[in-house]
Amino acid sequence: HGFRSDDSPRSGTILEGEAGVNDPAGIALMLGMIELATHDDASFLVVVREFAVGMSVGLAFGLVGAAALIPLLCRVRLPIEGLYPVLALVLAGALYGVTSLAHGSGFLAVFVAAVVAAWWLIQR
Repeated sequence: HGFRSDDSPRSGTILEGEAGVNDPAGIALMLGMIELATHDDASFLVVVREFAVGMSVGLAFGLVGAAALIPLLCRVRLPIEGLYPVLALVLAGALYGVTSLAHGSGFLAVFVAAVVAAWWLIQR
């Protein structure tokens, strides 16, 4: 019997979480492999280093981003309700960009910030 969407109410959440964790790691590993393939003096340690830097910087920026975004999202009053998703998208793009400039995983930063912010907003 195959996977059905009504098998478990949590299956969608589990799949979303799995994708959120796999995508940043896969991208970081791919970037490390590209470094290895394009530089004559590169070694497998380059892949490990790129992965470690990407994940740690992404995680750190995600946590700091959540700490900055939560108070901002709670204080901002927009004139039209439909602008809140636009604001969230702009902030996610900014967090992604800043994290990428710091050689981190922008995908991981945005994912971590979103999970932490959503958790905090649900708890309050």
